Amino acid sequence: MSLLKQYQARVAQVNAATDPAEKEKLTREAKVLEEQLSTWDQETKQKTIILWLGTR
Repeated sequence: MSLLKQYQARVAQVNAATDPAEKEKLTREAKVLEEQLSTWDQETKQKTIILWLGTR
């Protein structure tokens, strides 16, 4: 499962949770996933790929 889908599933679980302790645990897990997605997004804005094309 992709990280984005994991995040979306966790958010859905947070929204469905009724137990405060479970909701807090799921919220923390969703936050970790959100931070990873944000980090990846920032990295994609900072990386440059140079592709060398040549003939033989």
